Amino acid sequence: MSNRKDVQRWILKISKEDDQRAFRYLFDFFYPKLINYSRYLLESKSAADEVISSVFIGIWNNRLRIEKIENFDSYVFRAVKNKSLSYLRDTHRLQFEEIKATHSKLLKDVRSPESSLINEEIREEILKALDELPPRCRLVFELVKHDGFKYKEVSKLLDVSVNTVENQMGKAISKLRVSLKHLSFSSNFRKTKSN
Repeated sequence: MSNRKDVQRWILKISKEDDQRAFRYLFDFFYPKLINYSRYLLESKSAADEVISSVFIGIWNNRLRIEKIENFDSYVFRAVKNKSLSYLRDTHRLQFEEIKATHSKLLKDVRSPESSLINEEIREEILKALDELPPRCRLVFELVKHDGFKYKEVSKLLDVSVNTVENQMGKAISKLRVSLKHLSFSSNFRKTKSN
């Protein structure tokens, strides 16, 4: 049975000697815990495998620096968590874009060319304003507004306090309100609390 001393020994061998066997031991040691963790977040074993592989490829590519990591356990779990959340965000964004595209196509069939053009311009301005939000702010906003998560769910998902989620939502809404103030509906961007 391996322990923390083995992990430190493997890390040194990987960092100093490019030892692939030590890397395999490290991967095998962490894989069972990481797959369960990522699978819990992603609800998909194949996606979790992809995330863990990506994290360990990153570790191998940066092997000269891994010996400087003080708490490798925390580091690798945090890396898997962040990659899993990025995977979720990207997957949801793609699904959301597909839904928006289908919705836009359906609406184009019903509306006049003028109203379709105006709505497309407004949609583009909203997307541009969303793109200008800081990454954490945008992620929180999308999880709450687009994906329908409650503040408590987002706080657990991102491992932050509910207060942090509220603050990020407040920032997002304020920035969107400023960015979209020239549009008549920007007053509709109000802070709504989702418990």
